[in-house]
Amino acid sequence: MPKFSVKKPFTVFVAVVAILVLGVVAYTKMTPDLMPNMDLPYVLVITTYPGATPEEVELTVTRPLEQSFATLDKIKSVNSVSNENYSLISLEFSDDVNMDTISVDILQNVDMISGYWDDMVGTPYILKINPSMLPVAVTAVGMEGMDTAELSDFIDEEIIPKLEGIEGVASIDASGLVDTQVHVVINQDKIDVVNAQITDALDKEFADAQAELEDGKAQIADGKAGIATGKRELDKGKEELSSQMADAQAQLDSGSLGLLEMKLQLQDQLAALQQQKGELKLEDQLAALQQQKADLEASKPTLVSVQAQIAQLDEAQKEFDAAIEQINENGFLTDEQKEQYINGIINSAEYQGVQAGYAAIDEGLKAFGMTRQELAAVNIDGTLTQLDAGIAQLETGISQMNYGIAQLESALAQLEAGGIELSDAQKLLDEQKTLAIFQLADASTQLLLGESQLESASSALDEGMEQFEDAKEAAYKKTDMNNIITMDMVSGILMAQNFAMPAGYVEQDGISYMVNVGDAITDEEQIAGLLLMDLGMDGVDPVYLSDVADVFISNNAGDVYANID
Repeated sequence: MPKFSVKKPFTVFVAVVAILVLGVVAYTKMTPDLMPNMDLPYVLVITTYPGATPEEVELTVTRPLEQSFATLDKIKSVNSVSNENYSLISLEFSDDVNMDTISVDILQNVDMISGYWDDMVGTPYILKINPSMLPVAVTAVGMEGMDTAELSDFIDEEIIPKLEGIEGVASIDASGLVDTQVHVVINQDKIDVVNAQITDALDKEFADAQAELEDGKAQIADGKAGIATGKRELDKGKEELSSQMADAQAQLDSGSLGLLEMKLQLQDQLAALQQQKGELKLEDQLAALQQQKADLEASKPTLVSVQAQIAQLDEAQKEFDAAIEQINENGFLTDEQKEQYINGIINSAEYQGVQAGYAAIDEGLKAFGMTRQELAAVNIDGTLTQLDAGIAQLETGISQMNYGIAQLESALAQLEAGGIELSDAQKLLDEQKTLAIFQLADASTQLLLGESQLESASSALDEGMEQFEDAKEAAYKKTDMNNIITMDMVSGILMAQNFAMPAGYVEQDGISYMVNVGDAITDEEQIAGLLLMDLGMDGVDPVYLSDVADVFISNNAGDVYANID
């Protein structure tokens, strides 16, 4: 060899250079693999099915996949495990199988089966067993001044992303990390407290309405008693008037009575007519109608205010409808995202508050026997006009009775002056008899009319009491937080509040900038302070998440542990 090197120095130099070049190239291309890259004939198929029992996982996922995989080429065995929430199938092939080709066949079989699965079933994860999956390096991480939870966040947010960005690093896996979670647990005791507040507020509102209904019943009862008394007094007045008229006619026919007796008779008639006027209480009836008119005029601003509240709620509803339409017309969102955001709006506190406002107005109007649509058709001025007509009729009756009293007083004055004859007295007596009969008939008609009105009012009041009890029961049921506060409702609000979505583009100086709306929840206080609903009731504060649920942070530090050496 030395002799050859001396005779062929250039050849030896070239050979040495070639060896050095090959060494350098081999060193740079060498990878730090613990084991050679081999394709083992094993494949794992992992499929998630959240919330499913092992039986459901087996029937829905595992068994159809097993039957499909049994037809694969060069398959040796199929083993499966069906657990809660997931399915694990291991496939073993013969040693001469082409793993790349068989992976494509497995994926095709999975695609044929997955089209019949429920939406909750996840996409199967196909994993080929390969020694290169083993980690190249395993390292323990620690940092002074940080606890396990803080160190876990630092590793997950800082170290792992930077290591994954290094060229040649395929993946980074971490074990022993503490997973911090925020738990929202609905608290029945807190819900009972909120229900108690709502019940107290409803009781106060319903107590005023019930007191008004009870006052109405008492007034109707007093009116019926007054009508009965008026009938008795009217019958008595008819008998007395008939007797008085008969006596007066007998006195006039016999001619045995003088002017003094006629004077006494007229005085009796005057006294009877005045007594009848006092017993019929036409002034009280007039005052009652005037009071009804005043009550209706007093309730007119309330009805106008309710119409204004309905207009405000309609405006708020239009804004929600416009937001939902904007989401539906947003071309950047998928159908699932649109449905999610729309459900978030529908389940939001503001939207539920509008619906609760509609419900409260509807329940309040039921006590009057009205709906929101009927309120617009109410002619308050027409009703006031009818009351004015009734008042005018009573005033006419009072005027006629006062006129009869004035006539009798005038006749007495003429008798005292001696300027009346028996024939004139007979004529006057006939006129007074006719007038008295007319007045008694009019009084009887007024009593019958008043009795009919009282019966109608009593029936309407009884129906109003039934509607009031139904509305009361419906209001208690609709405001029961046990029916409103559910996990689905809370989950929907959390999803609606913790999102970001594109809202279009803003162009400035020829450059288009994408605009996003929404924000993510960052701490426990934000979750606890989420507004669930505002019923808008006196004595009931807005309901926040912390009012009906316990919000706390926990981690799995007691369940995970990792150690090296």
